[in-house]
Amino acid sequence: MTTAWSETHWKNTVIALSTALVAVIIGLLVVLFMDEHQSDCMPTTLSKTVTNQQISSNELAMAHQRIQELEKKLTSTIELEASETTWSTMLRNYGKLRAQLTPESVTINLGETELKFAQGKATLPTTVSTGVLAILATILQQQPELRVLLQGHTDNVGDNESNQILSLERAEAVKKALIKLGISPDHLHTEGMGETQPLVPNDSAMGRTQNRRVEVHLIFPN
Repeated sequence: MTTAWSETHWKNTVIALSTALVAVIIGLLVVLFMDEHQSDCMPTTLSKTVTNQQISSNELAMAHQRIQELEKKLTSTIELEASETTWSTMLRNYGKLRAQLTPESVTINLGETELKFAQGKATLPTTVSTGVLAILATILQQQPELRVLLQGHTDNVGDNESNQILSLERAEAVKKALIKLGISPDHLHTEGMGETQPLVPNDSAMGRTQNRRVEVHLIFPN
């Protein structure tokens, strides 16, 4: 059973219960009206009418209370199922990005395969925003309390100063793309690490490819 179906089912149930409550109220009002009318025409039955009115009022109050309890319970169930669905979707998105969890943060490595930067450039292709960055934006929208640190990294080709500048520019490019996807700039921070933190040795083409990346650190609030 899907959550969407469950939510519709519960809402329909609430509507049905509300309809039943209205029917009960109408029925009791009819009884009250008839009792009141009879009391005007037949004073000798006044005490019996008052008793019936008291019983009907008690029944009405009990029915109304019961309906409120059921509606509250059903609403809580809908909210719980929606919350479980949100977490399930978020965990799937973390899996798609091959996220690494630590006690303080979640780290996501976005390499050349995902970001597709041209060699020596910091311009993102437009297709990237509809791929991994769209998934990342969804996670950030689901967890707005997270602080995001975007760290740019390069290989050791070129001089240190140029690599540091390039790494920062690439981190800034990812930040701008996330802002366009609806993420507040107040939550996004950037750093350029240059070639100082390689994942693997830079002694092969494959190694240098792995080291050219933007790391996304999703930091939990204290």
